[in-house]
Order: sequence, then C-alpha cells, then structure tokens
Amino acid sequence: MHNYRWFTIKLPQDGENLEELTEIKQKISSLVQKLPYWKKTAPPVWAIFEHFLQEKKEQKIISIKELLQHNNELPQNIRLQGDGITDLLSFLHRVGSLLYFEEESLKDTIVLDVQWFVDSFKCILEYPVDIEKGNDMERIQFYTTGELDDKDLDMIWSKPENKMKGFQEHKRVLMSYMEKLGLLAVCDFGQRPWYYFPCMNRRKFDIEHNRLKKLVPSSILCFQFAEEKQLPIFLFYNLVVKCLKMIDWKILIEEQKQYS
Repeated sequence: MHNYRWFTIKLPQDGENLEELTEIKQKISSLVQKLPYWKKTAPPVWAIFEHFLQEKKEQKIISIKELLQHNNELPQNIRLQGDGITDLLSFLHRVGSLLYFEEESLKDTIVLDVQWFVDSFKCILEYPVDIEKGNDMERIQFYTTGELDDKDLDMIWSKPENKMKGFQEHKRVLMSYMEKLGLLAVCDFGQRPWYYFPCMNRRKFDIEHNRLKKLVPSSILCFQFAEEKQLPIFLFYNLVVKCLKMIDWKILIEEQKQYS
C-alpha cells in the first residue's frame, strides 16, 4: 500500500481551528504533476469548441458526426486537425465536463450533461412505487437483488417527472455508458433484457465459509480481503459487471428465478 500518501488529521473541537493541511496539499500537487498530461498546452481553438459544446448542452448528447461537421465549417486556421477532436474530448472527460470514451461502441456519441446522466441513474435507484399497477413487489425485488426488468426501467423513465428529461429517448446511450462505468450489467438470455445493479444487491450467503470454494457457478461474488488492503467499493462493482459479461459465466437459478 502507498503509506507515503497517508495523512492523519484531527477534526477540530469547539473553538479550535482546522489543522494545517500544507503537507496534504503538497502531496496532491506532487501527484498531479506526475500525470502524463501535466504542463501540456491546450490549443486556443479548444476554447471555441468548448463554448460550442456548452451551447449544445441542453440537448444532453451530441454525435461525433455533428461535431466533425461543425469542425469542417470553421475557417481553416482554427479547425482542429488529425486527432484534435479526440484529444479535446478526452481532456474534457478528464476534467468532468462531459462523458466520452474512445471505444468502438461508445465513441460515436458524447454525453454533454453529466448531471443529467447522474440523474438518470439516481431515479432508477429511487425506484418509485406505482400502487395502481401493483408493482411494489418488483420494487422490493430490485432493492433486494439489484435486478431490474426492462419494462420496469421503461416505467421509471416514463414517469412524468422523468419523461420530460428525455431519459427514455436516449435509453441506448445511457445504458451503454452506465455499463461502461460499472454501474450495471445488461443481461439478455434470449428474452427481453434485464439489468443488474451491483450496488443494490443485498442478498446474503447463508452457506458456511468452508463451503464457499465448492459452490456451483453463481453470479454472486465472494471476496475475502485482508483488513489492511480493502478495495474501493466501486472496483468491486466493476468486477461484478465484468464477470457477468464473460462467456462462461452462469447465473444461479433458484425457484425459477434468475438471481445476481
């Protein structure tokens, strides 16, 4: 572990001032300066493109095709050349202004409004109850297992307060980005797809510890970490999603239900 990055601070008591954080600030500064893109100069034309993207933010997403078209319409002397657009999008992604991944399945569309993306995920986790349709059992199932039917996702995003935000309209893009970020796994076993949200899974093993290694293949992952080497929880979620995408990974079926 990186012990040299550990700093102990004490929360101030009544009347006390916060501890001097100079050492922490210096360490953060030194780490940032070691990044490969430190001190790289951003071309002035990037500011023009960033302004253009900010103006388009209201439409939530933009295609790379539209961005290329805008670039071609600019005067030659301020037009981005070669990998200029990719470099710009990667930079804006790093600073949190937008979401962009240079991967075959994602690179054609950029998410311009990060808060909108977060809201689309948040409203799923809050899964509203629709008493008239009697789907409270589905909500309980989701809160227990992290499994969500495609029809239930459509129901959530079709709610009046969500419909106006355009989540359903951009469903394919949103789900692709959520899967890339390890927020969910898209599961399709020949029927209508369903989704698995690792952060919502509250199922517990009631199997003895010495039998864990003898379990049949299951989509429930068991990790035993040394106390001093805990992994960040988001990394665990990513591991779950990656495993669910493996060809040989099987879903444990109990009482005619597919569990994750």
